[in-house]
Amino acid sequence: DLDRFKQINDTYGHPTGDVILYETSRILREAAREIDMIGRYGGEEFIAILPGATEEAAARFAERVRERVAAHVYRDEAVEVRMTLSSGVASFPEIAADNPDLLLKRADEALYAAKEGGRNRVARASQTASSTPA
Repeated sequence: DLDRFKQINDTYGHPTGDVILYETSRILREAAREIDMIGRYGGEEFIAILPGATEEAAARFAERVRERVAAHVYRDEAVEVRMTLSSGVASFPEIAADNPDLLLKRADEALYAAKEGGRNRVARASQTASSTPA
């Protein structure tokens, strides 16, 4: 989730927001393995499906992306913007064996914990209060 994206979009306009979304997707694709699936999940949210990755490996991926986003200068014709990114990480089978809906819920809870923790960070579902199976 791109931190404060709505504020940036409202301040600088949708063309700047589009540049940010496009360049963030490029950063994600460059960090991913060939077998990984990257997509926009809605608004300013992206999803990365990392087949065979442990929660530890997924957290390393998310941290690598977070660092690259924070270091990147987003430019369009009128403005230069820096962004930060918060991530929630959840993994099969540690968090939600054979239950994709629960996996997404746990990842979202971890994302919320990252936001509550000050943004620009990665949080793991296994380390949040709601990480026990439902």
